[in-house]
Amino acid sequence: MKLEKLLQGFEFEYKGNLELEVSRARSIEKASKGDITIVLRREYLNILEKIKASVIITHSKFSRKIFSEKFKGETVVFSDNPLFLWAKILEKLYPTEKREPEISSTAIIGKNIKLGRNVSIGENTVIEDNVIIGNNTVIKHNVTIEKDSKIGSNCLIYSNVSIRRGSIIGNKVILHPGVIIGSDGFGYAPTPSGSYKIPQIGIVRIEDDVEIGANSCVDRAALEETVIGKGVKIDNLVQIGHNVIIDKNTIIAGMTGIAGSTKIGENCLIGGAVGIADHVTIGNNVKIAGGTGVTGNIPDNKIIAGYPMMDMKTWRLVFGTLRNFPSFKKKLDKLTEKD
Repeated sequence: MKLEKLLQGFEFEYKGNLELEVSRARSIEKASKGDITIVLRREYLNILEKIKASVIITHSKFSRKIFSEKFKGETVVFSDNPLFLWAKILEKLYPTEKREPEISSTAIIGKNIKLGRNVSIGENTVIEDNVIIGNNTVIKHNVTIEKDSKIGSNCLIYSNVSIRRGSIIGNKVILHPGVIIGSDGFGYAPTPSGSYKIPQIGIVRIEDDVEIGANSCVDRAALEETVIGKGVKIDNLVQIGHNVIIDKNTIIAGMTGIAGSTKIGENCLIGGAVGIADHVTIGNNVKIAGGTGVTGNIPDNKIIAGYPMMDMKTWRLVFGTLRNFPSFKKKLDKLTEKD
């Protein structure tokens, strides 16, 4: 496909030739003539002469001069949002295969089911009574959707997903393989004979344009709703406890665990392997570094790291000091010997 067509409809600047043919997208290391690649990190500017792609997509903030001097390919495209532009290019180069809607003969479908137009249901999928599924939704193989659940339009439910009773899922939601929506919350009452299970009678509500990665779990509320807000993106292997509320456009990386009744604001960025205690309130636009242990409330616009959690600047100072501790100890030992 011609580069000009790939870039059609987007704002950008360029140096080179827009008429060249682009055959495929490849990594910086593997790209060759006819390929397109993307350069986002400054350290790659040091190896531009080694990149063999014909086209580079990069950030407008980078110097044009360095590309002119070092890059041996044909065209460099500068964008204020190169990652978004790259995503749109990939969509054009590798369009999603379209198939005719089909309901497998091996699917088990209950009573009083309402299916929208062009719904696809894969092999061995079980849909219980009183389920509603919107237009153009695709449900892959071996999915279980329990009674009284609602799924919106244009959703993609991959294989081996379990959607438990009464769950509400909005439009354009993607659930990757192994996701469990509406599993019981972790609630027990202590008794002399051991822990007694507290019935979890709430539901999960997932709003529009949410994506949840493979083998992640979202527990149903104890009483009301666990809520995943519009545009939230959740990585693989994330645990979200009962009654958690996550506001719109927050992003959560893999291996993170969020305990019950925590509230997370909008536009937050939560790194991998973060642990968040129960009944914590996290404000809007908060950034939490990977591996952080969140034990208390966090106001808006904070950047947090470490365990126990602290402001990022403080964390860097503390751990920078710790790295120098062995030399400090030697000096202290010498001073102690003189005494």
